Amino acid sequence: MPTVSDDVPNFLRFWMNTYASIVGADGKLWEPWQLGNYTKCTSLTTDGGLVPRALPQPVGDGDGQSLWIARATPRVWLEQGKKIAVKNAPTHFGPLAYEIVSDVDNGKITATVEMPSRRLPRDVLVRFRHPKGTPIKSATVNGKAWSDFDPAKEIVRLHDVEGTVKVEAAY
Repeated sequence: MPTVSDDVPNFLRFWMNTYASIVGADGKLWEPWQLGNYTKCTSLTTDGGLVPRALPQPVGDGDGQSLWIARATPRVWLEQGKKIAVKNAPTHFGPLAYEIVSDVDNGKITATVEMPSRRLPRDVLVRFRHPKGTPIKSATVNGKAWSDFDPAKEIVRLHDVEGTVKVEAAY
């Protein structure tokens, strides 16, 4: 999983295959980890279920000091014109909200992040997984040039920022 090796393609393969194996014909989830006693889940937010434990990986996750945003986003989710929106996601640092909008035909993907306010993370790592794997050439934060990004890992590292932050990755 990405928390150990940051191997996003293998994590997504595991995540989607697991989901496919536990969804019933009625769209409800089966909780398969109780062998011999399968229990039908009524929502994705059931306590202690597999999906609630795995969902933070692609959406937002932290290690206690850093907060990852969109760490394991499937590339197809960021094709031209597509948008990812997350609201009130629980994190170790407090509720998180963000929106990522793809305009890859014009060479950019933009994220608007409402930083958690209960406890500030050391840094926030926003992953921009370009649909074609194109590396980031430059980044801006709140309209100003930002040099703390890693094209190989497809991340922009935020630090010393609070409130609502606009991050743009250019390709």
